[in-house]
Amino acid sequence: VLFRSLLVRERREWVWLLASGCVANWVANLWGGGSFLLSLGFAIVNITECLLAAWAARRYAGASLTLTRLREIFGFVVMSAVPACAVSGLLGAWLVTFIAPETPYWSVWRVWLVADVLGLLLIAPIPVSWTTSGAMLFRLMTRWRLLETVVSIGLVGGLSIVVSLQSANSIGSM
Repeated sequence: VLFRSLLVRERREWVWLLASGCVANWVANLWGGGSFLLSLGFAIVNITECLLAAWAARRYAGASLTLTRLREIFGFVVMSAVPACAVSGLLGAWLVTFIAPETPYWSVWRVWLVADVLGLLLIAPIPVSWTTSGAMLFRLMTRWRLLETVVSIGLVGGLSIVVSLQSANSIGSM
């Protein structure tokens, strides 16, 4: 959602969007059991990733990213998502290995990269597509399709919370 907000808002509004996203991410990390500083560090790394991805996507595909043209999809995946996640993986792995020096840096980086690329590729297209054609989609959607959509989003959200809480527990035990 923050990624899409950065795409459609003026750059002068980005500071406020990023600040609110950072606070929300920090609180979510704290709620998941992370320490004060580690949660703040993860929030800063995640917001940096979102900033880099949005900046690169706007630079390559423009502010009206709809993911309906091959150029936009290529720009989103190759020019935006993968490089932003690679950079955030470097920062996140540094943060984890700074807190727990015995942790292998490149193993953490690989996990961070894969997890964040998958997250961006699976989740970011939803608000992008809904803001471009969402109103018409909901008018045309049957009750069963709407129920299927709500249940699917609920399952993805629920699984994300379970995975996040398990990840927070494993990081907290380092």
